[in-house]
Amino acid sequence: MTIEEKNKALAESLKQANASIEDLNLKVTDLSADSESAKGIIAKITKENDSLRAEVAVLNEKLAGMTAKEETASKKAARIAAEVGVEPIEVKPEAGAKDRQALRNEFLELHAKDPKQASAFFLKNRNIILGLS
Repeated sequence: MTIEEKNKALAESLKQANASIEDLNLKVTDLSADSESAKGIIAKITKENDSLRAEVAVLNEKLAGMTAKEETASKKAARIAAEVGVEPIEVKPEAGAKDRQALRNEFLELHAKDPKQASAFFLKNRNIILGLS
């Protein structure tokens, strides 16, 4: 290979290297623009997130206020009874009555052994098992 051929080959290599550098510079420019765009989107989302957090805080305060004002059924019944001049009484479950969880457990045990007997047991204790009474 002569010096002129080597020069020509080097010039061609340099031309390809410069084209690669230009491509890379364009990609860097595009990525920088994308980065700036992403920063703008992140800033917008952060602002919206802060706004929503503030709204949640306000709603939590309102909920706390509403909960504090909430009157339980027993307190309301006692207040109404006092307003009409009746002495309120506390209703207690029957002595020896099983609680809901004990009845549920008993039902499940019966159901595993004898479904017909479990069905009769459920019908008898339905309101307590379902928490309706």
